[in-house]
Amino acid sequence: MGITKKKKAISSKKTYITKVDFAILATVFVMLVVLIIGLWAGTDGYKRKQILMIQDTMEVLSENQRVEFENYIEQKIEVLQGLAAYPEIYGMDMEEQRRFINGHSKKLGFHHIFIISKAGTGFYPESGDYKNQKGEPFYNNVMDNEFYVTEPFYGADATTMTISVPILDGDYKKIGALCGAVELSVVQKLFAENRTIQEGKSYLVNREGRYVAVEDMQEIYEKTSIYDKTDSDYSLVQAAFDDKADQNGTIIQDGTEYQAYVAYLENYDWVVVHCIETEKIFKDLRYIDFWKYASLAIVMIIILCVIRIAVYWHKSEKKGETDALTGCRNRASMEKL
Repeated sequence: MGITKKKKAISSKKTYITKVDFAILATVFVMLVVLIIGLWAGTDGYKRKQILMIQDTMEVLSENQRVEFENYIEQKIEVLQGLAAYPEIYGMDMEEQRRFINGHSKKLGFHHIFIISKAGTGFYPESGDYKNQKGEPFYNNVMDNEFYVTEPFYGADATTMTISVPILDGDYKKIGALCGAVELSVVQKLFAENRTIQEGKSYLVNREGRYVAVEDMQEIYEKTSIYDKTDSDYSLVQAAFDDKADQNGTIIQDGTEYQAYVAYLENYDWVVVHCIETEKIFKDLRYIDFWKYASLAIVMIIILCVIRIAVYWHKSEKKGETDALTGCRNRASMEKL
């Protein structure tokens, strides 16, 4: 009976872990860790790639907007230059100027056209009004510059900006300025036709942060400055003015982060801003984020299971190495018996 009992004790099989098992568990553990790192790094890398792609697109749109706006201004300058070359204009006879211009402003794409003489008299042919404007900064600007584009003027019937060209006499001496006022709503249409991507915004602002063109024209009428907005950070826009160079990065508007590209307009000291909500850029990545966290949870559960199995096997091995009759803890020693 004793011999039979001993054989039964020795021949009883216990689950125990081997070096191969350890290697397999270690490999699984490392692969899961690598999977987690790769998943997170891949998602973050994709987000960075999306931002770079959006910024590149906004740069192209901003450049298109800059070229389109400058072409629009140059076209208006050419129209005014053509008018200023007529003797009816440079003759500086108010009655002749009135007959020549009357009824043509709207046809030429202007809200109204007027003349500033060297003496400082501002003559408005279509209304017949004239006034002394020599003491105004506007007079100095149009007389001291060959071409000049004003900041927005908030009139009773329209908000406009004025483009001026020189009036030259027969000896090519400047004797006045021919000015054409264009409505800012027309300028805004240039931006509306070149909308940015993914529900983004585009607008034109001056150095003081006031809108020259924006989708909500009420912000122009209210003379709103972007720098006065609460929970906002437009340091990127300010940097474009300070450096007189394009900038890209982020702006904060009303507590919301935007990816933005700011294009500087050197000839006007204005900037074109294209911006897109950062959250909207990543709206298609929400499912990716969900599966990223879901995968992390699953992987953590698997790792815990692997660790539990390893602990169980380790305990089983200790039990398998101890013989109830001999007290041996080493199987090799036990087999020698």
